[in-house]
Amino acid sequence: MSNASSSINLFAIAPGPLRKERLLASLRSQHPPQLDELLEQDELLIDLTVGMDLGYWSSITVSSLTDQQARLETLSTTFNTRVQTYEAIAPSLTDIPAFLRAIGHLAAPLP
Repeated sequence: MSNASSSINLFAIAPGPLRKERLLASLRSQHPPQLDELLEQDELLIDLTVGMDLGYWSSITVSSLTDQQARLETLSTTFNTRVQTYEAIAPSLTDIPAFLRAIGHLAAPLP
């Protein structure tokens, strides 16, 4: 059943090698880390699980020390708009340059 689902944890942390080392030290600790040991202000832990077989479900869990609802709603709206725009023009993408321009818009920096 190892192919029934797949899961990954993503850490959205402040940039820089020092912050990365603090996170790794918490993850490598002898005891299971608590959320407040892993994350700092406005950082996120995102757990993605993708179910591939019947009876297995996909999910996204977002954890933070602070309320991120407004930020996540803005990101969700932006992603939905970009995907809908891409899906609308996808049938008309007839060559690689057009495809690359469309993907560039889809993956553009976030607001």
